[in-house]
Amino acid sequence: MTNVKIAFKFLDDGIPPPPGYKQIHYFIIFDVKMDLTHKARFVAGGHLTNPPTSMAYASVVSRESVRIAFLLAALNNLEILAGDIGNVYLNALTTEKIYYRAGNEWGPMIKGRVLIIVRALYGLKMSANAWRTHIYNTLQTKMNSKSSLADNDVWLKQDMRSDGSSYYTYILVCTDEIIIVSHNPKKYIAQLKADYYVKK
Repeated sequence: MTNVKIAFKFLDDGIPPPPGYKQIHYFIIFDVKMDLTHKARFVAGGHLTNPPTSMAYASVVSRESVRIAFLLAALNNLEILAGDIGNVYLNALTTEKIYYRAGNEWGPMIKGRVLIIVRALYGLKMSANAWRTHIYNTLQTKMNSKSSLADNDVWLKQDMRSDGSSYYTYILVCTDEIIIVSHNPKKYIAQLKADYYVKK
């Protein structure tokens, strides 16, 4: 449970939840991957929360945009590198006012205390949108790229080759998957690794 602790604000024993916060349930899902590694995922009971009043979609680049990006890579002699950002939702702050009471899995020191959920956990209705907002902010402010008008999940960055010729780097986002089309895509993967756990 160590990694997931960042998703909560632990209130002292006996302290009630803040006004306006709703109590929900949670689940811990255990899984065995194809390579026989184990994974446990903390899933919030988002079905108990109110319906969202705004868009709740995740980033999903279109197939057509991916095909065009691959064509541009071939025509301009660019490299393609893809990465998978681990535990994406834990990077984003949630906008929902929710809490739950810690159970036996937290041990006797924490059991029964109120835990305010502060990160966008799996299962919450607005988590996909919270992550989308978070990664968009990273791409815009830290990586100085601009969202395409044709597909909001395609990001462009004016770049320069080692010979001084200019071109565009393309960053495609599909929830936790990042595809980079660039003369030096490893540079941008390294920039993402400064903020996220990226698996190639």
